[in-house]
Amino acid sequence: MAEVDFWREQHAALDRIYERLIASTQFNNVLETMQACLESEFGAFQHLYQELVKAHTEAEDNVKFLSTLERHFKMFNFAPLPNITESMVSLLNGLRMVWVLSRHYNTDDRMSSLMSRIANELADRVINEINVKTMLRQMHPSKMAVKLMQAKQLLKAWEETYMDTRNKLKAVDNAGPDTQWEFDKDVLFKRTKYISKRLQDLWDMVQTVDQLKTFFGPELKKVIGDSQSIDLMVERVDKLWAPFLEKDSEKFHIFDNVVEQDWDEIKTQFHEEVRGPS
Repeated sequence: MAEVDFWREQHAALDRIYERLIASTQFNNVLETMQACLESEFGAFQHLYQELVKAHTEAEDNVKFLSTLERHFKMFNFAPLPNITESMVSLLNGLRMVWVLSRHYNTDDRMSSLMSRIANELADRVINEINVKTMLRQMHPSKMAVKLMQAKQLLKAWEETYMDTRNKLKAVDNAGPDTQWEFDKDVLFKRTKYISKRLQDLWDMVQTVDQLKTFFGPELKKVIGDSQSIDLMVERVDKLWAPFLEKDSEKFHIFDNVVEQDWDEIKTQFHEEVRGPS
């Protein structure tokens, strides 16, 4: 995750400077000379040196605590979606411990920023995993429905596990302000909620297609004895996705709220086609 990489790089760069300075006899001699002969310059230099020590300590502390969460961050990129879902409780417990114990991630702004990054990484993983056009062309509707539900469950688990963690903290006797784990819900969940809504739409539509294809299957052909008519109905079912598949992939991103109106029109057209002429 970018957050861990950033602080690791910061620590490595600052550590080289810091270790070189404190290990240098010449540096200590210069300090003594400045203190004796250049009082004003020494004061300015001492301030800069203190800022270096402070920045070095912060980077070292952040690397130490964020490293405890690194295995979760790596899962975002490589693990199957159900495995990430199962890890949510452990992740939120880890985040809570970092917030309590860290000297630098113990503020609402810093922790909210970290959790916002996590929410966006989860959203990005779902978007990368759910390539809708490819799935529609290559996957059986029943398998696609499973994949869509796995993605939705992951995003749902992210929000629900956060809320469970917060509620447990609120229930602690004599809970003080520092135990009220309250962050901006829009920052944490607005994007993931929107993606979840689109996943639910797709799941409903895929289920409808699966049911129709099952209905217009071999058994019905045997009963009716008119395979040509059944084949035409199956062809019509396949064309239900045409308005979506015809959209320019470069401009129409189903999980981006800027195309919400266009998606609503596609969804309405889909359901009207299913119902048939009124």
